[in-house]
Amino acid sequence: MEEERRFTGPFYRFRVTRRERDKFVGFEKGATRMRKKMVIAALCLLIAWAAALGGCDDGANGSVEMENAGTFQGIVGGTETGYETFKGVIGLYYSINATGGALCTATLIDPQVLLTAGHCVYYPGDGIDAVADPSKLMAIGGANVSGAGVIHYPDPVEVVINPAWTGVIGTDMNAVDLAMVKLESPITTVETYRLREADDVAEGDTGVIVGYGLLSSDEQNSAGIHRFGETTVKNKIAHYLNLGDPTGTCQGDSGGPFFTKVDGDDYWRLTGVTSLGLSETCSATNGSVDENVAQQWDW
Repeated sequence: MEEERRFTGPFYRFRVTRRERDKFVGFEKGATRMRKKMVIAALCLLIAWAAALGGCDDGANGSVEMENAGTFQGIVGGTETGYETFKGVIGLYYSINATGGALCTATLIDPQVLLTAGHCVYYPGDGIDAVADPSKLMAIGGANVSGAGVIHYPDPVEVVINPAWTGVIGTDMNAVDLAMVKLESPITTVETYRLREADDVAEGDTGVIVGYGLLSSDEQNSAGIHRFGETTVKNKIAHYLNLGDPTGTCQGDSGGPFFTKVDGDDYWRLTGVTSLGLSETCSATNGSVDENVAQQWDW
């Protein structure tokens, strides 16, 4: 008999108006931006879910329903993939307690390894610590993980955060918001993605973002759908990429990829990992902030 677990409640309306951020180095060519209510819009695109989840066998179908999702957002201006493309970009669900959980996005970089945002797996201020207990995570996929047909991938068994990840968002420019998740067994039914090794992506370069977040902060029932959208590098600051135009990220997209192509090949290269947002409401034109993967190559 399948065990039924219900995750209800208004858990991640991830506006970081919950903590005041006195200062954040902005992305307008190095300017310092003062903001008391900084919304970590894209990052903890952590979502409140009500879920009836079955077993976790690779490729097993199940059902996930979402209730009372709160204010989140996904690929703003994005297009549904139908899970026909970018299938190596999957959902990562963290069960916080019997009544609440959070949803992020992750990318398969090896048949048995996911790359995601550090805050998706280790954010102790909100009770998230998959480093200590990976069994709280579930790897899921499908065109719509908030409805019937969700795919359960092998269980996460180990989580490693970047040594520079502090578990706190938006207050330390040196904190690197990245983590890797090892699965119990390889996923053999979807593609894996190569990393962009050279830190040569430049302002004006274009690529694709993918995630399970909402379409907009006004469309609270739109989370859980696999979407993609084209976007542009607005500028680079430290180890961050500022993205936007014509699409951007928001809650639910945390941990998801920014893909680019290197001249001369046809492969999508994982170039950025969605970390945070710089606006009260998710913007399609500017302020979607990603970790620059190439700068962490040695890790």
